[in-house]
Amino acid sequence: MKSRATTRTIPEIRVGIAGMRSFELTDSQGCFYLYAPKEERYELAFEDIDGEENGSFAGTSLFVDLANIGTELTVELAEQDAE
Repeated sequence: MKSRATTRTIPEIRVGIAGMRSFELTDSQGCFYLYAPKEERYELAFEDIDGEENGSFAGTSLFVDLANIGTELTVELAEQDAE
């Protein structure tokens, strides 16, 4: 998990699979590991839950086809505009 603007890694982003109740948080290096029943395609959801501690990032979701990415995925989040 990286910042789109700075490419710095982002800790404490909640990562989950749509339709499942479990989630993981990215670690200090922005990495996350998900364990789920094997499917061909997943919808992953990303949410900044620590406020502005590591910057404020807009949540997003995306569809991931395992056949196309293997076991590693790099996701970049956009910084959320200050209101």
